[in-house]
Amino acid sequence: MRKTKRRNSAVKKILVRSKISLACVEFSSNAQSIFLNGKLLKTTGLEVPAHEVISLVTELSTLGSIKTELENWFLTNDSIYYLNGIDLESAC
Repeated sequence: MRKTKRRNSAVKKILVRSKISLACVEFSSNAQSIFLNGKLLKTTGLEVPAHEVISLVTELSTLGSIKTELENWFLTNDSIYYLNGIDLESAC
């Protein structure tokens, strides 16, 4: 339990440092994996540029296997795919 809390805290720090909107993405983790759901957006409500997503994946992958159900990106430790643009009027 303590390790999971520390891992969740580490994930949150990475997301905050990357200026990812926590209102738009939910995250959780266990001993081996990090889970992201929702939309990956900046705190400004704009899309996250690809080069920043690459850095984010690199950093998150140090904590475990990445598994996502994001509306605008497909991310794993080995793959990054932009799925589609989103209606920024209804960002989250």
